[in-house]
Amino acid sequence: MTRIVPLNFFGKLKDEYEKRNQDYITEEAQTPDRAEKYVTAAKVQEEVQEPGDAKADFEVEPVPCSTNPLKYDESKCIGCNRCANVCQCDILLPSPEKGKHPIIMYPGECYYCGACVMVCPKDAIKLAHPLMNRAKFVEVRH
Repeated sequence: MTRIVPLNFFGKLKDEYEKRNQDYITEEAQTPDRAEKYVTAAKVQEEVQEPGDAKADFEVEPVPCSTNPLKYDESKCIGCNRCANVCQCDILLPSPEKGKHPIIMYPGECYYCGACVMVCPKDAIKLAHPLMNRAKFVEVRH
C-alpha cells in the first residue's frame, strides 16, 4: 500500500531545516565564504609538486609481514609511481626519492589483483601469490 503525501506534510521546509540544524547553521556562519574555500583549495593544489619531488614531513616504516607479494626489478623500474596510484588496497606509498620504486607499506593487505603489474610500463613488478592461492587445474578424463 502506498500513500501520497502532500509536499508540505512535514511543515515549511525552511522553518523545519532551521529548527533542526542550528548547530550547522552557526558553524557555516563562522566559516569563510564558500568561494574563498574553493580558491584556497585551488592554491594548495597549485603548490603541490610532482609525487617524486615532494619532500615528506614524516617518516614511515614498512609494517613487517610474513608475505612479500610484490618484487620490483631495480634495473627496470623508472619510479613513475603508477603502481602506487592504481593500487586498490593502498599498500604502496610513492617513493620520496625520484626514480625509486614505491615503498611496500602493508604487504599483508594485498588482494593480489595484479593491477600494479598491469599498469607498469616497464614490466618491473612481479606478483608472487602465496602457495595456498596457487591453483592447479587437472583435466578430468572421461
